[in-house]
Amino acid sequence: MPDPDATWVYAVVPAAPLVPLSTTAGVAGEPVRVLSHAGISAVVGSISAAQAEPAALRRELADPDWLAQAARSHHRVVTTCTRSAPTVPFRLATIYHDDQRVTGMLAARHRELVAALATVTRRAEWGVQAFATRPDQAAGDAPEPAGDPGRRGTAYLERRRAERAAADAWRRSAVAAAEQLHCRLGGLAAASVGPTATGRPAADHTGRQVLDAAYLVDDQRRDEFTDAVRELSQRYPALRLRLTGPWPAYSFVELAPEPAE
Repeated sequence: MPDPDATWVYAVVPAAPLVPLSTTAGVAGEPVRVLSHAGISAVVGSISAAQAEPAALRRELADPDWLAQAARSHHRVVTTCTRSAPTVPFRLATIYHDDQRVTGMLAARHRELVAALATVTRRAEWGVQAFATRPDQAAGDAPEPAGDPGRRGTAYLERRRAERAAADAWRRSAVAAAEQLHCRLGGLAAASVGPTATGRPAADHTGRQVLDAAYLVDDQRRDEFTDAVRELSQRYPALRLRLTGPWPAYSFVELAPEPAE
């Protein structure tokens, strides 16, 4: 006999109305289905027990191609759920030995899951990143003075100190602007995560990231929130803003129950 399948958990949704998942495939190309208990449902799929073994799973998670494909498939299922019901997304590779263990998880964590569903009802996650555009460093392009080498060396050190001071002032100003922006957007959201000033360069190398935040926004305030982002991009011309969403509320209610032994 073949080994029994293991159960991959994508999300939890209310038991009714049922999420239309008949045309959605999971990470293994499997049909996605629903397991229900006491008014809530887990959206799940079946994968082979061999694939769910810890050593095999670690190998697959270490494979960039497999990981990218699995993440896309997992996200597709979660996103499909959010189109028709409040959705609590589960982390990638949350796997149980069988359906019965998943139903047991729904029972054991019922109160927590119901509260999480209430948190995301009629809300979505939006992301905002801000990149500070570097000012022109004209001082760095100034010609070196002619004359005594010692004077040239002194002028060079002074110029470098001035450049560092200008860069420090620029960073402080950009971080302060990002904090003000985050405060304004956070006031329009039910919850927020951030700001995270990573300092990493933008993909197009035009500036440094000074904000990477997520906001849980009521659907009825969606236009107000997106309009505020546009307004703030004009108020802070030194910051280039990037708005993404709406997303499932990964940053606010994503759960990772420990699989049963």
